[in-house]
Amino acid sequence: MKKLIIFVCVWTLGVSAGLKAQTGGELNRQMEVTRAYEPTVREASKLDIKPNMVDTVTLRPEFDYLVTPHPISYGFQVSPFRAATVDVNDYRLYTPFYVKAALGVPFQSLLDFYYNTTGMEKGFVSAYLNHYGSWSKIENDNGVKAPSTETYNKVGALGERRFGRYSLNGEIGYDYDMVSRYGYYTAGEPLPETFDTTADGLRQRFSTLHGRVAFGDTFEDLSHFNFRIGAQGAYFTDRYGYDQTDFGVGLELGKCFADRHEVTLRARYDSYRGNNDYQNDLVTVAPLYHLKTGKFDFALGVDYTFNRMTDPVSVDLTRQKHYLFPRFQMRIDVTSGYFVPYVEIDGRVRSNDYRSLTRENPYVLQQIAPNTIEYNGRVGFTGSFSSSFSYKVYGGASLYKDYLTAANYYFEADPLLNTQDEAALQNVYGESFRMLSDSLTLWTVGADLEGRISGSFGLEASVQYRGFSSSAYEHVSGVPNLTARLNLRYSYRDKLILNLGGTFLSARYFASDVYEQGAYIPSLGGNLLDHALIFDKVSPTVDLSLSAEYRISQLIGVFVQGNNLINQKLYRFYHYPGLGINLLAGVKLSF
Repeated sequence: MKKLIIFVCVWTLGVSAGLKAQTGGELNRQMEVTRAYEPTVREASKLDIKPNMVDTVTLRPEFDYLVTPHPISYGFQVSPFRAATVDVNDYRLYTPFYVKAALGVPFQSLLDFYYNTTGMEKGFVSAYLNHYGSWSKIENDNGVKAPSTETYNKVGALGERRFGRYSLNGEIGYDYDMVSRYGYYTAGEPLPETFDTTADGLRQRFSTLHGRVAFGDTFEDLSHFNFRIGAQGAYFTDRYGYDQTDFGVGLELGKCFADRHEVTLRARYDSYRGNNDYQNDLVTVAPLYHLKTGKFDFALGVDYTFNRMTDPVSVDLTRQKHYLFPRFQMRIDVTSGYFVPYVEIDGRVRSNDYRSLTRENPYVLQQIAPNTIEYNGRVGFTGSFSSSFSYKVYGGASLYKDYLTAANYYFEADPLLNTQDEAALQNVYGESFRMLSDSLTLWTVGADLEGRISGSFGLEASVQYRGFSSSAYEHVSGVPNLTARLNLRYSYRDKLILNLGGTFLSARYFASDVYEQGAYIPSLGGNLLDHALIFDKVSPTVDLSLSAEYRISQLIGVFVQGNNLINQKLYRFYHYPGLGINLLAGVKLSF
């Protein structure tokens, strides 16, 4: 979890837990599984991620205390268009309550509830509840309709109070997620009686209590000296007794000279504490110079990060390392926004604590994993024509050290093994994932387009090709080379709204990590002497969706949404196929 300090921006809140497959290489022995057990994920590609049912993105601003650089976005993730932002003074709702509720077939449930104060001139108070549940059984690759219940829930309150140029804001919330490990695979061979395939036996649960607070300038006007301080914390637990405490504090300073020379300094400290004396501390200091002239935008800085990680399993108990990441941006706009070339360079240390891993893959085993070091470079051009057409064409490369990828894990304990270690005696048949690490080079080229053909018709389209060079592996698990998306929208007098969308993923390879200690692995047809990493190929897929909404009035609307309409086997993770054809229908209320 990245923790920094920043002023209020729009909160994009989803009830679905988009979980994407990770990429990486062969088994790195630095990682040690300590007990059986979110993607995240970083690429924007949709690897059969459960559809985002929450369309209330503008209902509440977000408190994000992650120190994000003003001109540069971290990571190799080129978004099609800049997200809309909102000033809290302009943020007003006509009604204080919003409700979106729906039921689906196969059985699904959805509820979004928001309360927002209206008419407050110097701030706001808000409360929210988000829920999504899928309660049906899904046939796994073993041919068994296994319990596959999953639910994602959030509840919380947030607010802001302004005092002239200063603001005090904060949030407190609680998240509860539950998934089922229905992705076990034995190639049709019977499972041992000791393997619990009941609904309760397959479940994993996560609970997180979290809070944030910040005070200082809004960084909207840097003509005077700006400052902001903040802190955030979280307590995370899972079903099997693993708990983790996260804590972060940050400081941001800024001043603009001569209306064009911005100088900022950001500093933060993030701490992650887990079971068995696990500690992961990150200290970052990031000075930045930013020149803004309207037609020419230039930024230059450096991020210094110190990482101290205590691994109670490894022989090397404590690792201390220093990192320097260049930060550079240049944009030139001499065409009033029609054609804007740009170059960006940045990097970071990404924490791979257990809570962060479960965000990317909720089926991951509890384990100690090294942090990921990444260096990113991007080049491209973007532009827009009036208010009806926007585009971006880009390319870039990222260098990763200890990049993590998820592999289905197979392990059968030796029945004669004399140990009190519960994890050492637990059998795993691909339903859980082990994180593997590798040094990786990723290069990407792509294009994004958004247009409004007329007052009623609109479209969004994107295509992206990714290539990989791995030092250890033949493939990068779960990541397609080619991803393409198309979404068409029709609006009739703003009363009837239709959306047709499709996502194409090229063939993917998924890794299975088989670790043998003298036992029989049915899925591979026999005994193995030591260890094997196997890649399976999954054919290209197309995910087609269609939704319709009818707005009866400004206060009430009804909608229906169909997903995976051509009934493809869409893997969120290998051996975890998602729902086939499924429908959601419900109502939206504002009052």
